Amino acid sequence: MDENIEVKKSEKYSLKPDAFECYGHGWRQLWKNFLELFVIFLIFNFTSQFAGIFFIPMYFIAFFEKEPNSVVFLIFFAAIATILSAVFVFLVARPMQFGLSYLNLKASRGEKFEIKKLFSPFKDYGNVVLAGFLTTLIIGFGTLFLIIPGIIFACKLIFVPYIVMDKKMPAIDAIKESWRMTDGHAWTVFGMGLLAGPIVIAGYICLFVGVFISIMWIYIAIASLYHAVCLKEER
Repeated sequence: MDENIEVKKSEKYSLKPDAFECYGHGWRQLWKNFLELFVIFLIFNFTSQFAGIFFIPMYFIAFFEKEPNSVVFLIFFAAIATILSAVFVFLVARPMQFGLSYLNLKASRGEKFEIKKLFSPFKDYGNVVLAGFLTTLIIGFGTLFLIIPGIIFACKLIFVPYIVMDKKMPAIDAIKESWRMTDGHAWTVFGMGLLAGPIVIAGYICLFVGVFISIMWIYIAIASLYHAVCLKEER
C-alpha cells in the first residue's frame, strides 16, 4: 500500500521546469486531449480575428472612392477602427485567452475539463480585464526601453493568466506572484520562447493545419511549465 502511494507521488512530481521536458509533456497531453483543445483553439482564434470587422468600412471606402479627399476619410476610419479593435481585444479576446490558458493547464495536469469553461473568465470579468490590461501595459512600457526590458517583463509575467484563473488572485497580486514564481525560471521561459519560433515554422512547412497544431503545442507547453513550477514548490 505504501509502495503504491510512493509510486503515485513520484509520478506526480516527475515533471520538471525544463524547456524540453515541458514541450515533451505538452506534446503528449496535447494528443490525449486533441479534439477538445482543437475546438477551444478554433473558437478563440475566430473570436480574436473578429476584431478585424471594424476595418471593413475602411476597405469599402478605399474600393469605391477614387477622389483625393477619400484619403482623409481612410485615415479617420483607420484610427476609429484601430481603437475599436483594441477595445474588442481587451474586453473580449483577452479574457478568452485567460480561459484558453486555463483549459490548457487543466489538460497539462491530466484533469477533465469542459469546452464551455473557455468563457469562465467572464465570471471574474473586471479582475481578468484588469490583469490583461496591466500585463500588456507593463510589457509595452518595457518594450519602449530598447526592447530588452519588454522581453524580461514578458518572461516574468507569463504566469499571470494561470494564476488569476487557477489561484483566483486579484490582478495586482497575480502580477506579483508571477514575478515571484518565475524567479530562477525566467531563462527557461525565454528558451521556450526561442523554441516557439522553429515550431511555428515547422507548422507552416506542414501546411496550414500544422500552424494550428504548432500554436496549440506552444500553449500547452507554457501551461506545463507553470504546472511544473507549482509541483516544484509543493515538494
